[in-house]
Amino acid sequence: MEVIRKYLDCTVLFMSLLILFQSCTVYQKQSVSLKEAAEADTKTRIVMADCRIVKYKYITYKDQAYFGIRTVKLAPTRRPVSAYNKPTGSAPKEVIAEPLRPDEVNAVNLRNKKASNWLTGILIGVPLISLWVYMITDFASGDWLYD
Repeated sequence: MEVIRKYLDCTVLFMSLLILFQSCTVYQKQSVSLKEAAEADTKTRIVMADCRIVKYKYITYKDQAYFGIRTVKLAPTRRPVSAYNKPTGSAPKEVIAEPLRPDEVNAVNLRNKKASNWLTGILIGVPLISLWVYMITDFASGDWLYD
């Protein structure tokens, strides 16, 4: 049982790190135009005129109009579960293109990849180093040998 617990702890830590690696996105402070956002082809945050914030995977320019591309989860369909009809693990997603009107856009902020990477590294590195120091000091005391 102890062996299973040990491997379970390692698995939980590994999965948590994977989730944390994907979690941080930092956007640039200065606003850019929709044209620059379409050329950048990166994650974009748009502040609309009604103070609503919308995040897109990227902005594209097509047929004399700008579109924000993002994915949305579809509502799960209810169906009976049987041996032949097993539910899938994740909800289905749909890629949608929302038209953007330049007069409704207040600010367009692009993803700051360098700051995102640094922040992710700090958020993961500090707890890991703290855990490592704790483990070293705990094991160095020698109390674990006699438990």
